[in-house]
Amino acid sequence: MKDGLFSIGEVSKSKGITVKALRFYDEIGLLKPHFIDPESGYRYYHADQMLPIDIIKAARSLEISPNQLVPFFENKDTEGLMALLSEHREKTEERLLRLRNVVAGTGRICENYRLAGEASARSDVYRRRIAPIHAFSTPWVEHKDPQDYLAVYAALDRRVDERGLIATYEAGVLFEIREHSTVPSLLFTTVAHPFPGKDYLLIP
Repeated sequence: MKDGLFSIGEVSKSKGITVKALRFYDEIGLLKPHFIDPESGYRYYHADQMLPIDIIKAARSLEISPNQLVPFFENKDTEGLMALLSEHREKTEERLLRLRNVVAGTGRICENYRLAGEASARSDVYRRRIAPIHAFSTPWVEHKDPQDYLAVYAALDRRVDERGLIATYEAGVLFEIREHSTVPSLLFTTVAHPFPGKDYLLIP
């Protein structure tokens, strides 16, 4: 520290930001040093500049480029800067949610693959209790050609993709019990999380 100022190296170490980045911010006019020694050329920063550095770091973690920040810093547009940060924070939260759903969906796919292997190795009829699953459904329609059912499932998968949902690739037929007999009711394909709409189904 020199006369109450912090050297670029001290700021780099205390704030976890590279010297190269601080120099770049100076070059583009985002964060000018409080003082530059005319003899040595060393850059020095004031304690009041630590908060702007924290804001820049937060913005970078939200994938906001330094150049995007320059006009807000130059014009001291705090309201606009906060709006930009909020917008990117919401987008980041959406990405995180989608990644969590991808992880959950992948887990379901692996589990379904394991169970399918166990089922194919058995020759008897057995009962298995499943946890509640979320599904995209369409009414059952009788088809003579099995290929027609594949086309229905393919259409369901396309609708899942169009809605930006995470498919877990477990499909089947739901049956209703009517007067001691079972009747096909719905074709379904599973997704990782619930969604609004008449085609949504929670299978308990």
